Amino acid sequence: MASLRELCEVHTTLVPEDVQQIEELAQYLQLFADISQSDMFIDCPAVGENEALVAAQAHPTTAKSLYKTSVVGQMALAENEPAVLSSLLTGEPVIGSRGISQEQIVMRQNVMPIKNAYGVTIGTLIMERDISAEVEQEKNVELLMETTEQLSETLLKLAKESKFLSLIHEGMILFDYRRVITYVN
Repeated sequence: MASLRELCEVHTTLVPEDVQQIEELAQYLQLFADISQSDMFIDCPAVGENEALVAAQAHPTTAKSLYKTSVVGQMALAENEPAVLSSLLTGEPVIGSRGISQEQIVMRQNVMPIKNAYGVTIGTLIMERDISAEVEQEKNVELLMETTEQLSETLLKLAKESKFLSLIHEGMILFDYRRVITYVN
């Protein structure tokens, strides 16, 4: 595999001093990954538009990694990781952005720009965590809200059509986690 310097020479327009700064920061990437219990990356602006070179990567030894393989040398695309490209373009940090990893896993990113001595953004330091379970839970809550709304509309319609329902002052329907009715009064 090519070294960080070789990757930057081929895929970026960074000058040697900037590459050296990126290399020095990359030495601490494993420590950052272990402390944060997150996958850590350094991405650098690539020659092509709307993409960034994954220049360095560290898997945490203190938590489960998002990645099965190394993605060093691959490109991070704007449509999958908008926070990375935004930070590279604006020089501003992006905290809590969602993205999709190179292995198609939904993740949350915190992205900090890396600037050289002249204040020019030469890369980004990225922390990633898997949020697949959170996204699944959000989908379930959304489905439950839709179901509740439909049930309310149906009950309201029945109440308007029938006189005997006006005698019912309260009612309760309980569902289990599989959306199966477990109790009705």
